[in-house]
Parts: sequence; structure tokens; C-alpha cells
Amino acid sequence: MSSSLIFDFDGVLTKVGMKEKLQTKCIAELAELSEKPFDEVLKDYNIAKEHVFANPTKFGWMQDNKIIVDFVDEDPFGEIIGTMHRMEETGYNKAIKSRYGSVEALQYNNFKQTYSHDNVEMVHNIAESLKAACEVFDLVSILTNSDPSKVSKFMEKYNTGVSVSGFAMKHYVKPHSIEELPEYINIEGRNVAIQRPEYFKGLKALEKDRTIMIGDSFSIDLALPFAMGYEIVLKENDYTANWSKRFVGEKGTVINDLMQASKL
Repeated sequence: MSSSLIFDFDGVLTKVGMKEKLQTKCIAELAELSEKPFDEVLKDYNIAKEHVFANPTKFGWMQDNKIIVDFVDEDPFGEIIGTMHRMEETGYNKAIKSRYGSVEALQYNNFKQTYSHDNVEMVHNIAESLKAACEVFDLVSILTNSDPSKVSKFMEKYNTGVSVSGFAMKHYVKPHSIEELPEYINIEGRNVAIQRPEYFKGLKALEKDRTIMIGDSFSIDLALPFAMGYEIVLKENDYTANWSKRFVGEKGTVINDLMQASKL
């Protein structure tokens, strides 16, 4: 039986350590756009954050202002976007729309200025973990939303032989695009969107008799593979949502060290 092990990149092979910097840049730009002092906008941000975490099923990374593609409590980027959506509802809509079409566009612009593969911090045992996985599985791959050429160049130093596929568009949801799969999985009051057609194509290209997907966000990384019948593995981080740990703990595997991947 052939086997394929697929890793997400950010948050699985890397440490997500730029949340504070990205959050500060977004707040600073919103202060500029609203012509308010930074400290006042920061105070409003913290009030909005408290609200969205009290209502986590309603906020997150949105598509078309109606489909949540990543919930506010799943990862740092969902947290920032979800919080700013609440700010949009409470007086900052005009400021955001003065320069951007959406909160997502504002966040993405600041993300591009903040994130670089040159300053990414990898997990401490990445080389040993990937090499060990390559000895066990027929195919070991990275499937990422990022430019694959940049990730491949970054990974060269580890000399693991792991292939890289990119531009996965895991965040892109298109309802009714994959006939054989449901629209949503309902988990503890959350309708987690399944229909991600570009991600589906990327996964199918790496599929074997046994296929395992490792990710750090259930909605973005694992919901679709789960619906496709793959084995799912949640890489636990300090921001991992309890609901996703409970679900994957029952339906799949939760790990906290990359070396565990070779023992799946």
C-alpha cells in the first residue's frame, strides 16, 4: 500500500512568531486611516477582541463577508482578521473602506510587509523529523499557500528531499464546486467550510492509497482532507483551539512534536 504524508508549512514546520508585529502594523494603519491616536485604536481593538472571543463561531477570516474560512480562535491571522471585522462593525468601516475593499485586504497588505521567508524561524528538529518521515512514507510533501519556489529555496539548506507544492489557495471557498463532498462540517456550533476546489486539486495530486495531512488550523488545513477520507493530524501550538483538539483527538491524531510524524 502506497503512502503519502503532506505537511502544511506555516505553523507546522515554522514557528508563528510575528503575530504581535502584524497586529501592531494593522492597528497603526487603522489609526492613520481613522485619524485617531494609536492608543485609542489599540483600546478599541482589545474591546473588539474580547467580543469576538466571546462569540467565536461568528468571526474570523471571511470570504464575501459571509463565509468564514478560518475561525477567530484557530490561529493568529484568523484572530487579527476576526477582531478587525468587529471593529468594522463598531465605527471603523469608513476608515477601512477609504483605502481597502475589505479587512482581509488591509491585513494581507500588512502581512506582505511583515512576513519574509528570510526571517522565518523553523521548529527545532525539522531536518531530523522530515528525514525520518521520508524513510517511512513513499511520498513526503509540503503543500502551502505560498510561492513554492520560495519555500523550496528556503528548504534546500535542510537537504531532506521533501517536495514542495504551492499556491494551494486553501482559503478559497467555492460552494457546490466538489459534488461528492458536503458543504460544511458542523463542529460545536461552527459550520466549517469544506468546498475548497483549488486545495482539492493540490491534495489529489499528492494522494496515495494512504494519505495523511498535517496542519495547524482545522478549517484551513484539515477540514477538506478529513471530508476526503484522509487521515488528519493536528500540530498543536500555543494558539490551537480546544474545539479542534477535541475533534481531531477523536477523529484523527494530535501531535506536539514534529518527530511524531514518522510514527503515524
